Amino acid sequence: MTPDWILSALERLQARDFRVAEVFRRRFIARHSEAEIAKALGVTERTVRRDIQKARLLLLAMPFGPTKDGDAEMIGSPTPPKPPAPLSAHEEVFGDDHGTE
Repeated sequence: MTPDWILSALERLQARDFRVAEVFRRRFIARHSEAEIAKALGVTERTVRRDIQKARLLLLAMPFGPTKDGDAEMIGSPTPPKPPAPLSAHEEVFGDDHGTE
């Protein structure tokens, strides 16, 4: 039996890209090899590998369920914060911005 979240992911992929969804289904649900999938769909194994990667990226970008505050929680890690702006030479030496214009 396939877990509900996998079936939900498959439905979401089908709405975005049918072939990618079919590759996902055959690879991760039916457990076919890349060669078997390529032959069945009439594409190269390289295309199958790209479609698998695309499916992973699409799924990581998709919300998968509501949180306590009602916002959708994302699969994967959040976007990291931007690094701070570089310091001027004066700030590096003196640790403040006094005396700069």
